[in-house]
Amino acid sequence: MPTNKLWIEHTERAAWEFGGSFARAFVKSRRPLAGMAGGVERVPQAARPADEAKQKYAPDASGYDEIVAQLLARIERLQSELDAAKTPGADGRQLRGAGTATATRFRRSR
Repeated sequence: MPTNKLWIEHTERAAWEFGGSFARAFVKSRRPLAGMAGGVERVPQAARPADEAKQKYAPDASGYDEIVAQLLARIERLQSELDAAKTPGADGRQLRGAGTATATRFRRSR
């Protein structure tokens, strides 16, 4: 074991600094956990609407993750249907009365 006084002081200081930084990191890591602990009491409140949504919109879902996934898929499908309904002629159908007069006027005879 080294007996150099400077070496001993250096290693002791390094050990104290490491211990202090470790303790600060530990305290810092506990803060988010403490914030989540309050949410545990609200889990039943959050589960109730999810269970209702499961009964209505995702009856074949086996867990909350599947309920959310099916609800998101439903929202995306409905949003795309809404966007398609807002865009005239987007579904390939011709709008009522659109183009009929000009098509008959410029029709070539064979």
